[in-house]
Amino acid sequence: MTDYVVDLEELGRASVAQAGGKGALLGELLARGVPVPRGFCLTTRAYDDFLESSGLVAKVNEFHQLPPGQEALDAADAIRLKITEASIPAQVAVTLSTLYRSLGQRPRVAVRPSLAYDDRLRSPVAGAIEPHLNVSGEKELFQAVRDTWAAVWQPRVIELCRTTGTDHAALKPAVIMQVMVHPLCSGTLFTADPGTGDRDRLVLTAHWGTSQGARSGQLAPDTYHVDRDTLNLRYKRIVTKEVMVSTSGFVPVPKNRRNSPVLKDSQIRELCTMALGVEQIISEPAEIEWCQISSGEIQVLEAMPVGEIEPMPAPRPEPESPAWEEPSTPSWDDQDGDEETDADENPASQNGAREPLSP
Repeated sequence: MTDYVVDLEELGRASVAQAGGKGALLGELLARGVPVPRGFCLTTRAYDDFLESSGLVAKVNEFHQLPPGQEALDAADAIRLKITEASIPAQVAVTLSTLYRSLGQRPRVAVRPSLAYDDRLRSPVAGAIEPHLNVSGEKELFQAVRDTWAAVWQPRVIELCRTTGTDHAALKPAVIMQVMVHPLCSGTLFTADPGTGDRDRLVLTAHWGTSQGARSGQLAPDTYHVDRDTLNLRYKRIVTKEVMVSTSGFVPVPKNRRNSPVLKDSQIRELCTMALGVEQIISEPAEIEWCQISSGEIQVLEAMPVGEIEPMPAPRPEPESPAWEEPSTPSWDDQDGDEETDADENPASQNGAREPLSP
């Protein structure tokens, strides 16, 4: 669209320098037919021009000449504070306003960081910057953008760059803006175990409402381990969920859902099938943030390589579409002798932790 704002549908794998790894992958997924909420990306060019218009280029250059230590942290903090207060360049602001208004009447949006570093789909400091949710109105949007830019200068990011050997000067933030969805449930899915690197299983978490509480560690989600080849459940742990995060904040979980599994077996298979398709697109083990909306559709909010796992071996031949037959061996639900029910039904049948089905 412009040098500053690009529709997600116009991005692709080659757009990392412009839109960061997260933005580039969302565009690639959209092009492959993966459901992704509507939105656009404020490019790294907007950040560079903002630094110039706010008179910060010299201070940024000075910071990158400093050795690690308190002086560098103080300099970074001064830059961060200035970014949160400086005006966004007029051309950037006008372009951003126009695209925001095209999404509807004061739409609520999620504002997410997308970091560009070399040509990597996942920056070394991915996950260090939190998104801003439920942003409404241009004033709030502009501040969320400034806060996202400023977060590149927070101590956590500076320290991560130091410990991972990342050149902070080469780290450029793009900003993704997507229409807020109102999920029934959401979570994360790893196509390889992020703790062990085991590629024989997928690791899935799920919670009612949005996934922010679980991602931040404030809420415990349900956890599922799924066999990659068969999509059979290997482990399933259901926890009591008394509180969830909605688009308006923390709210009580309805009583009839507190001890219920968030996902049925069929939904787990659907999520895992989608995730394996995303992995094929990325060509690496994938970390996916997903949600399910009221229509029942599953959408991808974020996707990136898991990181810290060896590159995938040559793929084995697979059918064009993954099998959807019921597993040849009993599922977790079947082994307990329970029929598969909606999460709103039978709230007490699966309370508490469960042991793995198999080693």
